[in-house]
This record gives sequence, C-alpha cells and structure tokens, in this order.
Amino acid sequence: MEQGKGALTVLKGNLKALGLKSRSWVIPLATKRGIGVLGEKGEVFDLIFMDPPYGKALVRETLEEIARGGVLATAGVIVAEHSSRDEILPPSSLALSQRRRYGDTTVSFFHEVSPSP
Repeated sequence: MEQGKGALTVLKGNLKALGLKSRSWVIPLATKRGIGVLGEKGEVFDLIFMDPPYGKALVRETLEEIARGGVLATAGVIVAEHSSRDEILPPSSLALSQRRRYGDTTVSFFHEVSPSP
C-alpha cells in the first residue's frame, strides 16, 4: 500500500519494467484501510514486508491491523523494518522470531503464535 504520488509512479514503473504489472495489485490507500480491503477480499499472504515511516510508532499499530485483518497465512512471516531506537512489542497473537540490527535500522521478523492444544 502506498499513497505518495511520486512513490506510486515509481512503483508502477518498476513493476512494468520487471514484467510484473499483470501479476501485481497496487493499492493507493492508507495502510489501515488497505489491510481492511485485503481482509474483506479474503487475501492471505505468506510474506508481508512493512517499512512504515520511522519515529511515528506505526509498527505495532500495523502489526495489530495485520493480525486483526486475518491477512497473514498460518505459517506466514511479517518482516518489519524500523528504527533501532524503537522497541517493538507485538500484539499477543504474534511472536518475534528474530531481530537483526544494521546500525540505525533494525529488521524484525514476526509470525503467528500457535494456539495451545
């Protein structure tokens, strides 16, 4: 999901250049609404990559929306890029599986918590 006009133009151009335009769906909506649309359509993803703007506390909020929207496949993974200064506590339905720090940037990997038998 992307709302910036310049970024949308570049994204669409990259998809066309890579021959992926017919296999892609660019959603020009705010993240919360976009996740809702995907959930309503029954879309489920094995891999979700997120890179929200730093310093706006959007990682946890977005993780909550993904969990609530039901768009992550059972064995799916969420990869979140964020500031190394941010301490990210996932919602109870998700668990942190690993974290890799690259200077000021950290990449955190999350998966669904398996229900207890």
